[in-house]
Amino acid sequence: MEEGEQVFSSMMFNKELINQPITGENLEKEVAYFEPEFIQNRCRTSMNGTWKFIFCDEFDEFYLNENFDISDLDTIKVPSHIELNGYDKPKYCNVMYPREGRENLKLGEVPKNNKIGVYFKDLNIELQDKDYFIEFEGFESALYLYVNGQYVGFSTKNYTTSTFKLNNYLKNGKNRIVVVVYKYSFISWFSDQDMWRFFGIHRDVNFVTRNKFHIVDFKNNAVLQDNLIDGSIKLDIEFSDFDHRLKLEYSLKYGDKVIRKRIYDVKSKNLTIDFDVPECYPRSDEKPNLYTTELVLRHDFLECEEVRFSFGFKKIEIKDGTILLNGQRLIIKGVNRHEFDSRYGRAIPVSSIEEDLINIKKHNINAIRTSHYPNNNYFYKRCNELGILVMDETAIETHGTWMHLNLKENQELNVLPGSFNNYRDVTVERGMAMYERDKNHTCIFSWSLGNESYAGKNLEALYREFKEKDPTRFVHYEGCSQIKEYSHISDVHSRMYEKPGSIRNYLIKHPFIPYLLCEFSHSMGNSTGNFDEYMKLAEDFKNYNGGFIWDYIDQGLLIDGKYYFGGDFREFPNDGNFCADGLLLASKENTSKIEAVKYYYQPLSFNITKNKIEITSKFKHIDTSHLNFVVKLFKDEESIWEKEFKMTVFPDETVPFVFDNKVKFEKNRRYMVRISVFDENGEEIAFEEKFIKGSIDSVNYEINKRSTNELEVYKSHNHITVQNSNIQVIFNGVGINNGGLEAIYVDGKNYLNNIVFPTLFRATIDNEAILGKYLNSFYLGASKYPLYNPFYKGGIKVVSKDSKKVAVEVRYNMIAGLSFNTFKIKYTIYNSGEIKVKFSYKTPLLLPKPPLVGIKFKFDKEFDNFSYVGMGPGDNYSDRYKGQKYGRYFSKASKEYVNYSTPQECGNHEFTKEVHIKIGNKFMSFIALNKAFSFKYLPYNEFEMENAERFEDLPYPKFNYLTIHAANKGVGGDDSWGAPVHKKYRLKHKKYEQKFIIKIR
Repeated sequence: MEEGEQVFSSMMFNKELINQPITGENLEKEVAYFEPEFIQNRCRTSMNGTWKFIFCDEFDEFYLNENFDISDLDTIKVPSHIELNGYDKPKYCNVMYPREGRENLKLGEVPKNNKIGVYFKDLNIELQDKDYFIEFEGFESALYLYVNGQYVGFSTKNYTTSTFKLNNYLKNGKNRIVVVVYKYSFISWFSDQDMWRFFGIHRDVNFVTRNKFHIVDFKNNAVLQDNLIDGSIKLDIEFSDFDHRLKLEYSLKYGDKVIRKRIYDVKSKNLTIDFDVPECYPRSDEKPNLYTTELVLRHDFLECEEVRFSFGFKKIEIKDGTILLNGQRLIIKGVNRHEFDSRYGRAIPVSSIEEDLINIKKHNINAIRTSHYPNNNYFYKRCNELGILVMDETAIETHGTWMHLNLKENQELNVLPGSFNNYRDVTVERGMAMYERDKNHTCIFSWSLGNESYAGKNLEALYREFKEKDPTRFVHYEGCSQIKEYSHISDVHSRMYEKPGSIRNYLIKHPFIPYLLCEFSHSMGNSTGNFDEYMKLAEDFKNYNGGFIWDYIDQGLLIDGKYYFGGDFREFPNDGNFCADGLLLASKENTSKIEAVKYYYQPLSFNITKNKIEITSKFKHIDTSHLNFVVKLFKDEESIWEKEFKMTVFPDETVPFVFDNKVKFEKNRRYMVRISVFDENGEEIAFEEKFIKGSIDSVNYEINKRSTNELEVYKSHNHITVQNSNIQVIFNGVGINNGGLEAIYVDGKNYLNNIVFPTLFRATIDNEAILGKYLNSFYLGASKYPLYNPFYKGGIKVVSKDSKKVAVEVRYNMIAGLSFNTFKIKYTIYNSGEIKVKFSYKTPLLLPKPPLVGIKFKFDKEFDNFSYVGMGPGDNYSDRYKGQKYGRYFSKASKEYVNYSTPQECGNHEFTKEVHIKIGNKFMSFIALNKAFSFKYLPYNEFEMENAERFEDLPYPKFNYLTIHAANKGVGGDDSWGAPVHKKYRLKHKKYEQKFIIKIR
């Protein structure tokens, strides 16, 4: 042993702590988060940045030696996840615990294979007569702290603040901070959330310097009084110490106006300030009025500390099953949000939080559930300012302990936290740590006991603590909803993924029980269909209080330009791409899913008639005087008249707007009215459109029959050719088993790349991944290999001809199961050069219905640009087209593909009147005849997408594929594990038919 080297006893590092159901050792108590300052300097100094680092399987106590040379160690960024720094593998699990199948762990045991991260930081400190602390805002899953070789403390508070006082451990000059983080600990059993499993320090680390006299904690209980006019404040403040020379200056401001200013003598460690604020400005999601409190603590007239915080006056209550905010009904138009960014995992910077919250607010979402843990402190500050309501959720989820157990007896003793006495304290402490940290944030309207953790006496104890500490907010928990003896531990009846019909039945039978969906409308992949059915419940039932969509963003990890989802790291076990359930792609790109949500969450509704629009305000706390209205009239898809105006509509009021557009309607023209509403920033917050003459599905195209250029028909060995000097149309397959329209020549150029084939198949969407995938598979082979038989019922034949038009019919036998149903495509070539296409198919009676009925055209990749008249610009389906607008759009096939976590059906556009593909200096047009069609134009066909597991598996695009549908079923969205597309959006057992014109100009 070298001279001066420290000797460490085996008791120096107590590994057994990670096996204990404890919150920690030597922790400072959890207090409200606030930003103390002294003499205009922040008390907090960030310790974020580069730390020295060791990744290991076993901890060596020699790492704690002050003389241990760290100069050549690896470095790691704090905050970040260890796995995203090249150590260990990220792992995604939903219900399973991450060691399932690898170790036979009993309830509460810690895995033997348990990785460790050791962090080192040297600080130079000039000690003064102050108090020193270190704060860890978040980590996974258990943390030991050493300073200068001395044990300071231990924590499992992985989503709230772990604060350690350092006065007894620091010295002048260099101080060595060592932090040891274990991947797994007992608390991992409480952290079975549906998310990527990481470890390491993933939130801010702060060094905190406080004067000896300072504010330790405060509770700002500000409420709107029962008269809904006046406010009340009760501010309870705790000080570190007191003497007769200590004074507190209190100021309350609204904007620049000082409402109250007082100086108080600090005569004990506690001070209460209690007063009313007459005619206050209430805070709501619609108008986030905030007041500012300033506290200045002085000792002998010298400033010790300043604290500023903002808050609002609100009143949350439940009456007759209805949640009320400031006396008005609150419909939660919410979303679940994991703290996640593809670049950082959960170690997200404030810029990422800001992006999320601004985007959420823009899409009319008024509430966020912090699924499934308390969030970063900045999140609450911005929610306060933006007017976003928050359900704050305790970091307790034990899904894997009960989900798949057949618990007949003693359920509470077979699950966590259950009713085990030795788990009582840690259960309550986790919830109370969240409460104490976040109690002063006005944005929080509800506390949640956690997620999917069954029930029992321990959660019941946590419920009682919340109710005792905070009677101003209600308590939520879904896990007790169907457990009669514990239904009382939630103030609302909360459910997940209940179907709209089932919810309706419940509400009819229980009209005074408050009903809330803490998770609904599972937005995995191409999803979020039939969302209107959930919003209709809010119109029909006063005790339906809305809910939180699952969820905000796909949890894909971006590494070296590629997005990774569960299983992509070959981690075992994993739950695949079930982490991709977002309204946004992992890239943070909005999808048409969130546009549909924005439409159904919009705060105004409209009833449009020919010369009048009835405007109904769904606002509850503000009128519409600050908004700008624009009405437009369209003839077909072209705007021909518009008017801008202001209108004051009060909450729940309906006001008519009468307009005289003085436009004379023309015969065979369609006319549509669109009203749009914009806020002060020019952001559209609501719109509606309606055809007042004609319909969205009607068309008015007339075939050109005026040409005198005669047609001729001739047959060769394998082909039928119809031609004149304008056009040459060639059908292949007269004598071979591969038939159909193969070529259209105009001016010597062929505008097709391959034979036009029928299709009854689309790439499986995530919502079809179980039963739906099997049912769709009946039509995969039929569509990939449509059976054209030239000797069966004629194959290709000319069914009529004269000098002005020639009709050629092609028949395919689509073999699905034992069914041989015929798919007919009839082409009528006119001497004008136009081609009328009519296709039809009758779905088999004894088989599942196909997902679509359509025909597919193949084009060279270079023909990327196209335009269309229909619903856009985002893709849309029969059960999800609201939120898109009818009009003329210009796009590219390469931009139509939606990069979901798994390649799947996408890019559809409903109610399409025409599509124009630019080919060289001409356009190849497809124009609806009998009724509008839906279509998609993509760089991949349905089979390429079906065979690919990730985007990288798709072939390099060589072609573009246009599919025109007579019908394409909806996407569904109640859940992604068996809920079917709703019946009215599925194909039926009937004959489907579509007509359109092909013309090249």
